[in-house]
Amino acid sequence: MSDFVTMERRGGEQPCPWALASLKDLSEKERAAVAWIVAEAVMRQRCGPVVKAFAAWRSFKLSGTALSDVGQQLVTAFAEPVFKPSKATEVPQGVPGHVGEWLWYLLALESADVAARG
Repeated sequence: MSDFVTMERRGGEQPCPWALASLKDLSEKERAAVAWIVAEAVMRQRCGPVVKAFAAWRSFKLSGTALSDVGQQLVTAFAEPVFKPSKATEVPQGVPGHVGEWLWYLLALESADVAARG
């Protein structure tokens, strides 16, 4: 993930330094790669130990073939609580924040000081 992100360390003189991560200046293919990495991580976590649900989602996304009724029910059960809008005309609430948190989490996993955080 860090190959796609420009990181700027900020607040070094402050008690709590921070970093600004930016995805600007990415090509369409690079943005698609970032989206896939985040989506796959989110769905892997959402599906947890239900390997069949994650496999159904992944197969559908990679092949584009329709899910069976059972597959659709499985995937929906895990994805809907996070991604379903409350009304048909709304953008799902919380999705940008959820995706942003996952992006940051995946970046943090690649950080050199990850062992010091545990």
